[in-house]
Amino acid sequence: MPDSLRSERFDIVAKAAGKVRGDQYWEMLQTLLQDRFKLMCHRETKDAPVYALVKKGSALRPKMSRSPQADCPENPTGANFCGVSARPGDMIGQRVSMARVARELSPFAGRPVQNHTDLAGAFDFQLRWTPDEYLSSDGGVKLLNGSPVDTSGPDFFSTLQEQLGLKLEPKRGQVEFLVIDRAQPPSDN
Repeated sequence: MPDSLRSERFDIVAKAAGKVRGDQYWEMLQTLLQDRFKLMCHRETKDAPVYALVKKGSALRPKMSRSPQADCPENPTGANFCGVSARPGDMIGQRVSMARVARELSPFAGRPVQNHTDLAGAFDFQLRWTPDEYLSSDGGVKLLNGSPVDTSGPDFFSTLQEQLGLKLEPKRGQVEFLVIDRAQPPSDN
C-alpha cells in the first residue's frame, strides 16, 4: 500500500437512494472503496492472543439477565431497541447473544474476545467501570471535559466479574484478519 494512504486522511460523503439494511450498508461501502481506492483485500485466519469469555461461577450477577424477548437481528430495525450501546466506562445491552457480547467487549479488552460461556439465548445487561485512562494510582484528580472523574471505581476486568459474573481468560485462538493487498489514492470525483 502506498505510504500516502497510510498518512493522508480522506472524507467520504455518500448517500443511499433509499433505506438500507446493515448488511447492505457494508456491501455498498466495500463497493465504494473498491471503486474509489482500487481496494483489493482478502481475509486470513491466524493463531493470535485472544480472551475467552467464561462464566465466573454457576450464576450470573444481577446486572445480567436472560431477556424475556428473543434475540434481536444482527442489524436491528424498528422501534424496539435491541443491541449494544457502548462507550469507555459504560456498556448497555438489550436482547443480545453471548457471541455479540463477546464481540462488543473486544475493543475494551484490547484483543479479540471469543464466547466460551455455553450460554444460549438473549441477555440484557449493564456494565459500568472506570476506563484505564482515568484510573488514578497517585490520588490525583483526573478531569473529563473540565469535570472531575471518579477514579475510585473498579477496572474493566474486575467489573466484568463483579457486575456480570463473567471473566476473560487469556489464551490463543483463531482470529480472522482483513489483509489489504492493494489500494491507491482516489482519483477526482
